[in-house]
Amino acid sequence: MARSTKPPSAVRVKLAVRMRRCGSTWRAIGLEVGCSPETVRQWPRIYPQEWQAAVRDDVVRAAGKAEGEVVGTLTMMLKDNRGMMRFRAARSLIGLNLGRKRAEIEAIRAEESRSGWLETVLTILKERSHVELKSVGELCLQLAEEKRNLPQPV
Repeated sequence: MARSTKPPSAVRVKLAVRMRRCGSTWRAIGLEVGCSPETVRQWPRIYPQEWQAAVRDDVVRAAGKAEGEVVGTLTMMLKDNRGMMRFRAARSLIGLNLGRKRAEIEAIRAEESRSGWLETVLTILKERSHVELKSVGELCLQLAEEKRNLPQPV
């Protein structure tokens, strides 16, 4: 039987990643996604971008779930009768929130450093006259309209 060159669906890859990260065998994953274990075992090598994207999504999902549990527990601790317990819970919640904000800032900075093209585009735009920018804008609108009028693939 010839091997399919079509990559597996994102849903099947995500399911395989989640099962693998939870300790499932390739055989169990193959049964669940409807492929042979040998085929599924090769997905990380054959489709590394899809696999890594699914791993990142699963890590974010798991972290979000764990964070929700932590916040719930700390919120219950805030209702404790002991002052020191409430203080520690409040301090932990504040630290958690600050950590989340730090991670968001770092992600934004990383994205900005990866997309230095934005600064290049802004520099180019600043060097252009209003007339040039207006004609480029009109051209963009025209191209967008032409694309909208193209027949859509089935």
